[in-house]
Amino acid sequence: MMKNYENRLKAIKKIADGKTAKVVIVDYKDGKYFLDGKPVDIDSIKADAVIIDNIPDTPPESLKGSDIDWQEKE
Repeated sequence: MMKNYENRLKAIKKIADGKTAKVVIVDYKDGKYFLDGKPVDIDSIKADAVIIDNIPDTPPESLKGSDIDWQEKE
């Protein structure tokens, strides 16, 4: 009885995993892609969707003069 339950649980997990899209957000700056702050080859990313966030070299007009530190310190 327990083996049948485990097989059903595995089947449900497989279906759920197959229906869940993996989305990865990478940063783009100076011609390079970064994932969690580390350089990454975008062709090696395994995902259903990749969102690219372009980090500008200068702050957007809406942030100029604000106290928001819009660029992370390296």
